[in-house]
Amino acid sequence: MLAQQCHGGLRPAQFSTIQAKYYNGLFNGALDPDEYFSKFKDEGESVLKKIQIELEKQVDAFLVNKS
Repeated sequence: MLAQQCHGGLRPAQFSTIQAKYYNGLFNGALDPDEYFSKFKDEGESVLKKIQIELEKQVDAFLVNKS
């Protein structure tokens, strides 16, 4: 549902692209976490915040309609 609600899924797709760029290398030890975790955070934080806001809107709408 989030993918459909978030402008055609662009935000989750954007985060997936950022995650794919860093995740495996960071968590498998191939990338230096001191250098690359901050890059991952810088690139992904704003997109993740937008996803969080959209999810909160959906939960709030669900709870209003449920009452």
